[in-house]
Amino acid sequence: MNLPLVPAARALVLALVAACAGCDAASGVSAVVLATKGGVSAGDRADARIVHGEFLAPPVMIRTGPDAAVVLSPLPGIMIRLEDDSEFMLDDVALRKHGEDVTVRFVRGRLAKGRAQIWVDEFKRGGVDFHIRSAAADLVLARAVLADLAVETDASARVICVSGGLVAAGVPLLTGQWIPLAAGTVRPAPREAADNDGMWAQLLEIRRIEPQLLELQARQRERTPGQFAGLQQPTSKN
Repeated sequence: MNLPLVPAARALVLALVAACAGCDAASGVSAVVLATKGGVSAGDRADARIVHGEFLAPPVMIRTGPDAAVVLSPLPGIMIRLEDDSEFMLDDVALRKHGEDVTVRFVRGRLAKGRAQIWVDEFKRGGVDFHIRSAAADLVLARAVLADLAVETDASARVICVSGGLVAAGVPLLTGQWIPLAAGTVRPAPREAADNDGMWAQLLEIRRIEPQLLELQARQRERTPGQFAGLQQPTSKN
């Protein structure tokens, strides 16, 4: 039964509502699947297949099978692309606001195995608080970036900063730099991808998928998820 509020109580409630309207607030949201290729599953069941356009509420584990891939967007302007035989735990996603203005885009996740590319747009308003964990490295993304994180079978990791900037295990990386990481070892200094033919080829490979990610981002804003486009072959430094 709803009881009527006495005038003093009603005034107190209205004052609290008005005060909270200007407070910072965290609202949990679901990630949207922008594109899939092959067998991609989510949740506890490996056979729980997901398709483009589906929404995933964190916490949720996303898995890709052999010759499979998926692109998901935790928030508009942020995308994660998982390659084949990968496992990614999306722990938390939220928009933190002050009134109607976004102050922080909050994402937490963990790459248990495999490989992922992470793309963060440049936002005119509000910041980014995006952390991805692995056994060997914690990535902190707080600005526009295109990065690649690979977790090897021995739990070591390799991080490439294709463009922009990020922090990997406390080590700042800028455009064109990469770093190998292993748990319990001394963090090495950043290395230049151009000095290593293998890393340079991987950097170019990742750079070529950025137009595909931008197209998916545009489709997300139009609410029309697209089909997955495969990677092109890398070219030489020349």
